Amino acid sequence: MSQISVISKLTGVETTTEGTQVTLSHSSIVELKVERANVADFAPQR
Repeated sequence: MSQISVISKLTGVETTTEGTQVTLSHSSIVELKVERANVADFAPQR
């Protein structure tokens, strides 16, 4: 599993978790602690 950090653009609060995916409920900055070669795809949803 990978470490995922999510920073809320509304509050500035950072939350860190372990996993393979994350679901966002509002505008956020997401930082993945993985090698670029390990990312197959990413897509923003609107």
